[in-house]
Amino acid sequence: MPDQGRTWLEPSRQLRVVREAEVVVCGGGPAGFGAALSAARNGSRVILIERYGFLGGMATLSMVNLIAIRNLTPYDGEKLPLIGGIPQEFLQRVSALGGAILPDDALRLKRSEPVVPSWSDYLLFDVELTKLVMVRMLREAGVTIILHSLVTGTITEDGEVKGVVIESKSGREVVLAERVIDATGDGDVAYLSGADFEHYLGEDTLPVTMIFSIGGADDERVWEYLLNDPDLEELLKKAPEYIAKPESVFRDIPYPLKIFKARIPWVNERRYDQMIRPGQWWVWGLHLFKRNVVDASQLTECEIVLRERVYETFIFLKNHLPGMENAYLDQTPVQVGIRESRRFHGEYTLTLDDIRSGREFDDGIARGRIKNRPPFHIPYRCLLPKKVDGLLLAGRCISITHEAATQVAPRNQPTCMAIGEAAGAAAALSIKDGVSPRELNVERLKRALVSQGAVLTGK
Repeated sequence: MPDQGRTWLEPSRQLRVVREAEVVVCGGGPAGFGAALSAARNGSRVILIERYGFLGGMATLSMVNLIAIRNLTPYDGEKLPLIGGIPQEFLQRVSALGGAILPDDALRLKRSEPVVPSWSDYLLFDVELTKLVMVRMLREAGVTIILHSLVTGTITEDGEVKGVVIESKSGREVVLAERVIDATGDGDVAYLSGADFEHYLGEDTLPVTMIFSIGGADDERVWEYLLNDPDLEELLKKAPEYIAKPESVFRDIPYPLKIFKARIPWVNERRYDQMIRPGQWWVWGLHLFKRNVVDASQLTECEIVLRERVYETFIFLKNHLPGMENAYLDQTPVQVGIRESRRFHGEYTLTLDDIRSGREFDDGIARGRIKNRPPFHIPYRCLLPKKVDGLLLAGRCISITHEAATQVAPRNQPTCMAIGEAAGAAAALSIKDGVSPRELNVERLKRALVSQGAVLTGK
């Protein structure tokens, strides 16, 4: 047990200001990528700070390489895709390198060959090419990227964030900014700035997950099995309890083990040569619930437990799933995937009713949708934390209730990227106009977003 009674007073010291920009984006996941690119394209000098050695966030470091088709295609009766702008451009760039199934092709796949129905609603993209394309697009826009740097403090004056403190191999340093965007996922910058937040740790806290891939499989024999047992129901009767029925407090929401891959028999496979890898299968379904992911000791335990379960699950599949006899453990993620942690109090808090009813807002700056429901807006006010100025939120830490956060739509990658695109544009435009983000004319922001391809209405 840690010693809770002892403290140490850190000596004061002067910190070196190493960089300065108009907009500093903290976090290089989909939201941070969208924010940095959008801010730069709207004329700001931008620095992006990322703790790992590559960009992509959960998409790359946790191997979450699938996107719901409905987020990038038109809703019923609409002509434009649900989400446009940077998310669509990014996917096109990855696809040009053979590393993403485009939405139209994914729809064709769903309609023509739903071999594994549970996964037929998704398109896949390549993790490694995602890292490459994000950096290329940011550098083309003139964004300065700082990797291997963790935000550990903020520079705040009279309630306004004016920079961040970072820790790296270079030591403890300061990066100053006129606007800061928190795209860290856990809301680290907002937390360090003293913004009010909620962190739900109740019975239905969303789980942490570990995905992994298997290589060396006999694809045709695996497909043959899946045609008869697509959800692995028969196979899982032989599995250990935590594989067949993973630790779950969602009694009405199953989280069974799934395996999937891209199978596109009706196109030239060279077009998707990074996605059609002979013998490779992805495995999803290892979860831990009710974990506090901003507690390092609990997060450490998640990593250790789930890596053990990855290996045990691999051995189970190797021994029991036809076609896996000669398989090997191919790839595991850098860290567990995280769905929920801190959510900050903003000028508006998005609710489950807003999402289910498809509510539109005058200040809607991005859209999302859940199955069998009309699209909903994410208001700009959700990006503005109360009590703190000079700071915008982007990604899953925006102002949203726990019940709303349990829905995939507000935190899926295209929506997070679209929220980031709006945050970046707002930061840049507020600097140009000499106003705070809270005072920015929302109609001006919406016009700017539409001009760069964002879709804010299906009408």
